Amino acid sequence: MTGETLNCPGCGEQCQQEMNFCPTCGTRLRAISGAVGKIIEDYRRQLSDNPQDANAHYNLALAYLQAGEEHSAEAELRRVLELEPGFADAHVRLAGLYLRRGEKEKARSQLQQALEAEPDNLSARRLWERC
Repeated sequence: MTGETLNCPGCGEQCQQEMNFCPTCGTRLRAISGAVGKIIEDYRRQLSDNPQDANAHYNLALAYLQAGEEHSAEAELRRVLELEPGFADAHVRLAGLYLRRGEKEKARSQLQQALEAEPDNLSARRLWERC
């Protein structure tokens, strides 16, 4: 390892540049050229057929995070939680966004909801330690 780090687009955790996935939240750290744009397009098309698909909204949010489009990712995560308030991983991702922005109270609120829905959620527990 070279010691160089990068911030995870999913949770903001500092990761070694050589890593493929974040050890805290599992987000892919390096996009495959052009693949993320295609994934975003595919999920948008899927959602045009079924706009109530919480999993498709979540996956679209992950793709937006990978593309560095945090505002769009936040909107999708909020939509997931409108459709399924107990979707713990969506709460965790939203908390990661808030934590990166320095909005610790909002992050804690999302993590509390994640842990209420899924008390053993390891990603939520790890992020909680950073709040």
